[in-house]
Amino acid sequence: MKLLKQLFSIVGLVCFAMTTQLDAQEFRFGANAGFSLSQIEGDNLRGFRKINPEIGILGGYKISEADEIIVSLSYENSGSKRGNESNPLVQGKYLNEVDMNQASLGLLYSRNFSPDWDGTYKYRAYAGVRYNRIMQIKSSTVSSSIADTYTLDDNNDFKSNYLNLQMGFGFSLSPNFILDLGYFHALQSIVHNTEDLRISKMIPFGLKCSLAYYIQ
Repeated sequence: MKLLKQLFSIVGLVCFAMTTQLDAQEFRFGANAGFSLSQIEGDNLRGFRKINPEIGILGGYKISEADEIIVSLSYENSGSKRGNESNPLVQGKYLNEVDMNQASLGLLYSRNFSPDWDGTYKYRAYAGVRYNRIMQIKSSTVSSSIADTYTLDDNNDFKSNYLNLQMGFGFSLSPNFILDLGYFHALQSIVHNTEDLRISKMIPFGLKCSLAYYIQ
């Protein structure tokens, strides 16, 4: 929680510095809230069953009339959840349910298009990367053998941070509100590659839906 407060303080100071030095037409900031449907490649679970809340703050700098650089800081839940799956039928296979809370710092490029008569843009497409710091993680591993009680070590087997790619499409509901639909996919596994680890990789991915409100 201390690290999360530090990240929010840093982004807040950056936003304040930019607003005092840049023209108001070039910079805007706001907040967003939404949810995601996530899954983890390699967990042997099917479908997007993990619904995750997300809240954050945003800062955008216009490099041209239609192009914008967006910096975001968010706090969110992610992972995977078992549905109707029971113990796996294949010997040596594992079902892995993961629940994690993380702070994310994103850098996105946004391209606005289809301007309205008043100069506002109806749509935007964006892409970029996010740095994710895992604050807390819990895992549950089920095998095909009752005698096999193997579990992932939440403190040692999982990494403390990872990068993901994010892209999406936004629709302007008003000059201040934008509805965003996106896709994210981790660029690396969230578990270490160790000899005694029975899980080769675990890569989070999923769909996002959020509502952004810009003050300027």
